[in-house]
Amino acid sequence: MDTDTVELILLPSRHRLRGAIGETILHTLQRRNVPIGASCGGAGTCGECRVRFVGDAPPPTTSDRTHIDRKDIAAGWRLACGHTLTGTATIELRSDVGSSDFPSAGTSNVENTSPAVVNVGGDAPKTVSSAGSPEYGLAIDVGTTTLDACLLDVATRRTLGRATSRNPQSRFGADVISRIAHVRRHGEAGLRELHGAVIAGLNLLVDRLSRLAFVQPSSIRAVTVVGNPTMIHLLMAVDPTGMDVSPYTPKFLESVRCRASDVGLSIHPLAIVETLPAVSAYVGADIVAGILATALHETCAPTLFLDVGTNGEVVLAHGGRLIACSTAAGPAFEGASIVQGLAAQPGAIESVRITGGKVACGVIGDEVPKGLCGSGLIAAVAELRTAGIIDPSGRLTASNTCLADRLDGDGKNRRFRLTDEQPPVYLYQNDIREFQLGKAAIRAGIEVLSKHEQLSTQDISRVLLGGAFSSALSSEHLVSTGLLPGITPTRIHIVGGSAGQGAQRVLLNRSLMQEVERIARGVEYIELSGDRRFSDLFLGLMGL
Repeated sequence: MDTDTVELILLPSRHRLRGAIGETILHTLQRRNVPIGASCGGAGTCGECRVRFVGDAPPPTTSDRTHIDRKDIAAGWRLACGHTLTGTATIELRSDVGSSDFPSAGTSNVENTSPAVVNVGGDAPKTVSSAGSPEYGLAIDVGTTTLDACLLDVATRRTLGRATSRNPQSRFGADVISRIAHVRRHGEAGLRELHGAVIAGLNLLVDRLSRLAFVQPSSIRAVTVVGNPTMIHLLMAVDPTGMDVSPYTPKFLESVRCRASDVGLSIHPLAIVETLPAVSAYVGADIVAGILATALHETCAPTLFLDVGTNGEVVLAHGGRLIACSTAAGPAFEGASIVQGLAAQPGAIESVRITGGKVACGVIGDEVPKGLCGSGLIAAVAELRTAGIIDPSGRLTASNTCLADRLDGDGKNRRFRLTDEQPPVYLYQNDIREFQLGKAAIRAGIEVLSKHEQLSTQDISRVLLGGAFSSALSSEHLVSTGLLPGITPTRIHIVGGSAGQGAQRVLLNRSLMQEVERIARGVEYIELSGDRRFSDLFLGLMGL
């Protein structure tokens, strides 16, 4: 037995793991795919990775005292990111992490894959030749928060099925900066973990789609992939460090072709996996695909295109040019980082209306409501602001007496009850803050681009809103909350999952690769991180 490792016993499942002495408990759990929240990537700022030490607990850290109340600290609760393994330990996981959630090593641990597409000496990934005419193909959007895959019959151009899931990389951090930081901390091992997590998630989607369409995975011989540059780097097992610090340099921006066996996808081993090109470290293949899908590059009238996700990208078409920027919108719009957040899946509240003192929620699949997805969050904030339950600063108040009985709690735990079913779904004060941060970032990006081109709100002919969650959005809510400038709602067009739509077009028509390469080369990029205009605008746009 390795004397440099110790045993970590998990309750209530009694799973036994081994971890290296000095390794954080969070990293030990992450390496073995134990589901545990850590949206800050282990920085100690989110307070999600709570575990209870059975027996002697280590002294609490400053982060422990910030995120855990005194009673729970006395009971042995600590943040797994702040404590290292020093000897055999027994910990209890939160009740929402059950033994049934543990993936078997054989189905989800793909650390042993050996991708051929790796960065050696700074070289860009190499390309490979085609494996012949495909029968079936996949169009994949690797989002920071959500994975989306569409299975198509290439010959008939029919869509056979679509599947989505959370990106399993989320356990290493909610945003790309946290995941790059994980690679910085753990080097090649961290890169393998992140690569393995996303490939495992995609292989589960492949399995679901294959069963749904009665298609053998070995019949899938072509894959088109889009995503932001960090996600594409991690998918290809290429070190993403360099994109998190100025001058924000990716290892590659061009399209990449490789075999499915090189990256570990469970389809025909010689299937060609091809990514679309990117513009910069923060405007990626997903945005290029969205421009193609919306024909934005062919637009003459001033038009805004927004892809609202964990990264909020904004592209302005004006005078035959495309100008783009990227903002850190955060994962709230994809149902993450909010207390009862869900992806846009059955059971998620996607719309909210308040009429005559009554709250009505639209739920995906007409199921019992389980939580809020991104469109539901926007709708809830908009409706509660109109009803006077949220004040201009974003605080929950009791000024509307008809709805005051739905409020309880104090501080960041103050909440508004949206549903009467048991257990209820609430909108929390912290959820509103997450929304404000995201909407201020996106709106500030819009303003910077508009001012750069000396355009006013009334000069904007159309706003095209992409993002997988956007189909249930209300134009009125987008304007009333300030996420979009005060333009006529009829000028706002919801285009849905534009990244996936663009990927499907390229999958079915390979000649479009030349067009997307021209698009990527032609986009002008404005870096906002050092832009004084952006920071000044951001602060002023936090209010509702």
